[in-house]
Amino acid sequence: MEKYLFLLITIVVTATSQIALKMTIGQLMPQLPEMNSFTNLLKAAFIVFKNWQILLILLFSALGFFSWFLTLTKFELSHAFPLMAVVYILVLLASWLIFKENISSLRIAGSLLIALGVFLVAKS
Repeated sequence: MEKYLFLLITIVVTATSQIALKMTIGQLMPQLPEMNSFTNLLKAAFIVFKNWQILLILLFSALGFFSWFLTLTKFELSHAFPLMAVVYILVLLASWLIFKENISSLRIAGSLLIALGVFLVAKS
């Protein structure tokens, strides 16, 4: 049961980090210079990495990374890695619910296939 807890933490933290990153970068975009030179790229990096929300997201992502380490000690890679596909489904749902993105029927069908694949891997 402990191994599934590490996997669940990894999945939730990974999906949450991606959603938070999308929200934060959306707020930072107006402050970023046009990316047309190396100097502007450095300026943008400085703006992004001095933002406390980005730093918190990086810290949260590191938690997911270490949880993934622990997950890999409990599962075979060929079992654990396909289960991480649940992240795609969670991000798709969050994109629809939080960001009001238009989700096509083709994306829904693809996500259902991913869910079926996760189910089959979990049962194996």
